[in-house]
Amino acid sequence: MVHLTIHLATEAKIGGPVHYRWMYPVERYLCTLKSYVRNRSRPEGSIAEGYLAQECMGFCSLYLSDEVDTRFNQLGRNDDRGGSTREGLDIFSRVGRPLGKAVPKVLDEQILEKAHRYVLFNCDAVLPYISQHVDFIEEQHSRSRKHEKKRLHSETFATWFSDYVSSNIN
Repeated sequence: MVHLTIHLATEAKIGGPVHYRWMYPVERYLCTLKSYVRNRSRPEGSIAEGYLAQECMGFCSLYLSDEVDTRFNQLGRNDDRGGSTREGLDIFSRVGRPLGKAVPKVLDEQILEKAHRYVLFNCDAVLPYISQHVDFIEEQHSRSRKHEKKRLHSETFATWFSDYVSSNIN
């Protein structure tokens, strides 16, 4: 039968919302009940026993200790509590877990430089060095405009920081 759009409004008015007429949830529940069948010659008794066993297991699992995983105290599917490592700098901590296969991506030089700059400017451990570099730019280019100083700071901070760290290590 072809469904014309003009009939859909009338059908919704007569039948009500579609989720009241949809058979999918009923079919899923019937599949669950059929999975309880162990004795095919007496399916009603098997379904009743299976349903009762499932209910009893669910009820008893409410009173188990928190160390035992049950359907009532399991973490959510995408819950990442306890999966993070807090070693070293906060910027390198891994929160969450990967979904799917890793896909390597090669960045061109300009995007790699921008990403490096973003990481440096947003790392709390680098904040003292950022203010030190701003002071250095102020001394070197005292006559330049504010916008020019900000541009110089943004462009030269990564190389200055690398040189500064390597000179202080040796």
